[in-house]
Amino acid sequence: MTKLLLTLENVSYSLPNGSTLFTNVHAQLSDTSVGLVGRNGVGKSVLARILAKQVAPTSGHCHHYGPVYYLPQQLPLTAKT
Repeated sequence: MTKLLLTLENVSYSLPNGSTLFTNVHAQLSDTSVGLVGRNGVGKSVLARILAKQVAPTSGHCHHYGPVYYLPQQLPLTAKT
């Protein structure tokens, strides 16, 4: 049995320069695996960070019913000692 994990209601995001990445996104995601696929620059990472509460949407709401984690595409390099 799947459990509702989060809901997006009218979520939009605009960059500081005024460019809009996406508008009025509606979704309900459960605790099953989910893939986020799209062309470069369309806002996949920003949407994933909104889902994980690392970034606030420009408008709309993201309701969480459990933990959501974000793993960045690139991890910072650390020097070996």
